[in-house]
Amino acid sequence: MKKIKFVSINKLSHLIQDKPKPSRLHVPEWYKKGPFYYANSEKEKQARFITGNKNLTFKHCMPLLDALNIGYMVELQSDIQCTVDDNGEYLLEWLQEIDIFSVHGENSELITPPHGYHNRVVKYLWNTLPKTPKGYSSLIVAPLGFNDLVLHAVPAIVDTDKSSQPFDLPMWIKKDYQGVIPKGTPLAQIIPFKRDNWTSSYDVNEALQKSSQTGFLSVMKGFYKNNIWQKKYYK
Repeated sequence: MKKIKFVSINKLSHLIQDKPKPSRLHVPEWYKKGPFYYANSEKEKQARFITGNKNLTFKHCMPLLDALNIGYMVELQSDIQCTVDDNGEYLLEWLQEIDIFSVHGENSELITPPHGYHNRVVKYLWNTLPKTPKGYSSLIVAPLGFNDLVLHAVPAIVDTDKSSQPFDLPMWIKKDYQGVIPKGTPLAQIIPFKRDNWTSSYDVNEALQKSSQTGFLSVMKGFYKNNIWQKKYYK
């Protein structure tokens, strides 16, 4: 099993910054509350066929669950108050006597933000360096499945096997939001992956249609989980 190590730059950061946790501990509420079976606008108690389809919901989709669970989650270390002035400019404030956010360089405003977010970027100063084994980098993205966060991480890939410098986490902020962003809010998902060189090709394989009929479409549920899926571990 591979190991990722999160190294703080000083004792204070190590003590007060919540340690990145496996993403499986931050499953979105919509996923937790979702039913396993659903049809005709109603929850159902068991699996059944419905006019050529099934009443299974996303709760049976292992690829979706894998995406929500992959990697490690960085959490906000303190309550943050966001206010907006008459010019639409936002201000972030906190009580801890350390810098938690700073304003990114103005050139970052050239990046097109997600819809509904300010183009001005701030940096979350988490004072941490992830260290991965040789040949492994880290993909950093906004938490997958959290589609309405106030803070939205700017995506990046860092070669964390070679880097010797801690890095900040750039964030966009939702427009017109005023209120308190709670301590523990998911900020960014860190996904270690092995670097490889790739080429692409294109082909036709008509046998795939047959395999679908004799595989996935031949059973009520569980074909992918029982025959294809492999458990992923992040501890």
